[in-house]
Amino acid sequence: MRKIAAAFAAITMLSSVTARAGVVMEQTETSTGGVAAAAASTPHKLIVMVQGNKEKMILDNGGYMVIDLDKGVRTMVNSADKTYSESPFPPSQAQAEMLKQFMAERFNFKKTGNQRTVAGYQCEEYTNSVKNAHGESSTTSCYSKGAPGAAEYNAFQMAAANKLKAALGTASGQPEGGIPEGVPLATHSVRKMTSFSMPGLPPAQAEKLRQMMAKRPPMVSEITVTKIDSKSLPADTFSVPEGYTKRDMMRPRPMMGMRPGGPGMPMPGMSVPAPPAGSSGGSLVPSAPSEGSH
Repeated sequence: MRKIAAAFAAITMLSSVTARAGVVMEQTETSTGGVAAAAASTPHKLIVMVQGNKEKMILDNGGYMVIDLDKGVRTMVNSADKTYSESPFPPSQAQAEMLKQFMAERFNFKKTGNQRTVAGYQCEEYTNSVKNAHGESSTTSCYSKGAPGAAEYNAFQMAAANKLKAALGTASGQPEGGIPEGVPLATHSVRKMTSFSMPGLPPAQAEKLRQMMAKRPPMVSEITVTKIDSKSLPADTFSVPEGYTKRDMMRPRPMMGMRPGGPGMPMPGMSVPAPPAGSSGGSLVPSAPSEGSH
């Protein structure tokens, strides 16, 4: 009887540890082309932390974003002026069209059959491409199921995806399929805006704008994981520090699509602090700003 009790206690303890396990992923990102080609070419660093139904993305400007699926809240924290703002997650129905575009870029991935090694872990390549009235994008991500914390990361992404799909509703034309299993260790994305409309713009100016957009080179983004660990994260990892002031959410930026290949989904309409252009890291949670938002 004592042996059974001891075994049960051991299983309970192991389950508790597993439930608290998290993943910390360090990434580098470089972007070229787009609106601010010179500025965008500077490498950026991003740290993604996931544990349970929470995700935190720390930007190299010191700011960070937290997605809490249980509370249904996305929190943007600006460390420079010690302020923060909150918005619903998933976003409101007013952003349904942007949300559908975002989801289309993260679903229906196809396996290429290619494999490679990134950060010391084997991964499988998946591709996805999307075209719409305003532009086109293509993404190739290499997903690993064997990297530390891959299961925890994937579980969060799937939970976030389910919430996003539920927000769109069954009759809104949401994409079928899902995201690849595992964690994206390398992501290559190409995005080009082919059209832009502005209400009230005279035809001549609209044509000039169209020609300008056609000549603009696509934005190419490379995101690579340099380090990934599985560890238990303290609860305050996902909290706003004491003494920070809450402010109203700024006007949402158009969503570029929070991270190709997955979350870390950067979310539609994310405002400051601004992540690197095209930032994606493979997360399904939308977090990337629009092109040229630097």
